[in-house]
Amino acid sequence: MTGAHDQLGVLDARPQGRDREAQLLSGADPGPADGISEWAPCGWLVEVRLTIDTGPGFRFFAVGIARPEQAEEAILRYPGVIRDDVRTARRQLSAEEIARLQLRAQGVRPYRVNPRR
Repeated sequence: MTGAHDQLGVLDARPQGRDREAQLLSGADPGPADGISEWAPCGWLVEVRLTIDTGPGFRFFAVGIARPEQAEEAILRYPGVIRDDVRTARRQLSAEEIARLQLRAQGVRPYRVNPRR
């Protein structure tokens, strides 16, 4: 299924179902909205609970934004995340995490909670 109507009745062309799952797992970083190129001075770990559940119903993202409510909103730039998904800023990221993830200011990246070593 592709597309869904938002509250205003406007068609949302972002992929749904399996296409959406593939985008979420791809690890693509849509990057900063305004071309900022340095590492983020701070960031948030944001949990996204998917409204269309095609597997585990949640994903985690690192967001290079200072305020938690702005980080929750910035997740919408990531392919496959829609406004109906529940977004919750869980905690601030450490400087070490930001450097390891190479998280840029305003950037959004997938975050593996238990990365394999």
